[in-house]
Amino acid sequence: MCKGKKIWWPTLLFRLDHGSLFCRALAEDRRPNPESKLYIAPFTHINAESGRVCLPQGLQFDPAQSMLENMRRFSEDFYLGIFGHGTAGNLTSHPGGHDGLWREILKSSRQKRFPNRYLLETSETLQSFFR
Repeated sequence: MCKGKKIWWPTLLFRLDHGSLFCRALAEDRRPNPESKLYIAPFTHINAESGRVCLPQGLQFDPAQSMLENMRRFSEDFYLGIFGHGTAGNLTSHPGGHDGLWREILKSSRQKRFPNRYLLETSETLQSFFR
């Protein structure tokens, strides 16, 4: 939800690797296969090039917990977080950039889903992301 407006984000994929969280997007709302192309997740706290999520202080990988429990905590914190700072790289192909895209979405009375046509493709596939 953004300023009281519900927007369906693009489908997101997460990877927890050595205590770092990475995120990419899918352009289609269907089950991916190993060759599915991945896209930059269009949020300001995600590095466009690497997909690494800037996490809040204090969120640490807990080796005493299972990978699933760690992933639950990390992804929960992602969804509850505030996207408050910029990162390097283009996050979207929208002519107005990231901010212009979200302004357009918020101004639209009809927009309910993220317009996937503005997602930027990466060189990654599902298979390479999870290697």
